[in-house]
Amino acid sequence: MTARPLRGWIIHRYVAREIAVPAATSLAFLFQLLIALQLLRRTDVLFGSDVGLGDVARLLVNLTPHYLTLAAPIALLIGVLVGLGRLAEDREVEVLLGAGAPPALFAVAPLLLALGVGLLVLGLELGPEPEGLQAVRQQIDEVLKRGVQRDLKPSVFYDQVTDLTLFAETIDPATGEWRHVLVHDERDHQAPLLLLARSGGVVPASDVVAVPDVSDGAMKLRLEDGEAHREGDGDYSKVKFKSAILNIGVEGSLLRRNTFRSPDEELTLAELWAEIRRQRVANGWWQVPAVAFHRRLGLPLAALTFVWLGVPLAIGTSARGSRARGYLFGILAIAGYYILQHLGIGWGADGKLAPWLAGELANAVALGAGAVAWVVVGRRR
Repeated sequence: MTARPLRGWIIHRYVAREIAVPAATSLAFLFQLLIALQLLRRTDVLFGSDVGLGDVARLLVNLTPHYLTLAAPIALLIGVLVGLGRLAEDREVEVLLGAGAPPALFAVAPLLLALGVGLLVLGLELGPEPEGLQAVRQQIDEVLKRGVQRDLKPSVFYDQVTDLTLFAETIDPATGEWRHVLVHDERDHQAPLLLLARSGGVVPASDVVAVPDVSDGAMKLRLEDGEAHREGDGDYSKVKFKSAILNIGVEGSLLRRNTFRSPDEELTLAELWAEIRRQRVANGWWQVPAVAFHRRLGLPLAALTFVWLGVPLAIGTSARGSRARGYLFGILAIAGYYILQHLGIGWGADGKLAPWLAGELANAVALGAGAVAWVVVGRRR
C-alpha cells in the first residue's frame, strides 16, 4: 500500500528537479537581460560625471525586487517547457502515460513550484518592490537635478525639463551665479509664465527653506531683481519682484527621462486600494488605479497560469524536437500574455472592460488556452 505513494513522490521530485535547473538558469539570464536593457536605455543619466559606482550599485539593489517579479514567472514557464520537453524527447513521458499514469501527474511538481513563485512575487509586491522603486525614483531624480545644473550652458536655451525653458546669458564658473536669466514656464498651459531676472541660480540643498505645498523632490530656482509676465483667458499681468523662488517638481517634469518604473508600481496594494476609494468618493477616474490594482494582483497568479498552460504544451507534443518546441511555445506564450496584459490595461482605462477583467485579461485567456490544451492531451491518451 505504500509503494505507489512512494513512487509518486519520487516522480514528483524527479520532475521538479528537471524543471528547477532550466528555470533557475532562465531566471538568472532574464534578470541580467532586463537590468542591462534598462541601464543601456539610461546611459545619459547613469554614466555621467555625477554618478559613481556606489550610485549604480545602490540602483541595482533597489531594482532587484521589481525585476524579480517580472522574471520569475517567465523563468518558471521556460523551466516547465524545457524540463518536461526533455522528458518528452527522451520518451519518458510516453512510457509513464503508457503505464497508466494520468497526465495530471506531471502537473503536481510544477504547480507546487508555481505556488512558491507566486508567494515570492506577492511578498515582493507587498513591500520590497514599491519601496525599492521609490528609492530608485528619488535617486534618479537627484541625478537629474544635478544634470540640470551641469548641462545648463551660457547663452544656450535648456529645455530638458518638460514644459520649462531656462536661459542664462552668463554663468559665473566660481559661484555658479546666473546673470540675465529667462525662465519660460508652460506647466500651466492655460496661463504660461515668463520670468526675467537680473541674476539667479539653483538654491543649494543646504540652503533650502521649507516652502508649503512643495514636494521634497522639487528643485528651487532663486531669481533676483526681475519681473513676471503672465497671460491667460485674455488677461495680461506683469509683476516686478526683488527676490523670488521658483519651485520645479523635477521628479514629475523629468519623468519622461526616468523610465525605471511606472507610478502605480511605487504604491503597495493597500495604497492602490485606498486610491480607488478616494477617487470613487471624489467622482474621479477610479478605473485607472482599479486596473492597476487587479493587474498587480494578477502577477502572483501568472506563475500558476503559466504552469497550467505550459505543462500540456510540453507533454502533448511528439517526442522529436520537444525541447526546441518548448522554447518556441515559451516565446509565443510570453509575448501573447504581455500583449493581452497591455491591451487589458488600455481597455480598462477607457472603460471598455470592467477593471477586474481588464487587469486579469491575460490570466483569463491563458487559463482558457490551458484548458483547451489539457483537453487535447486527454484525447491523445
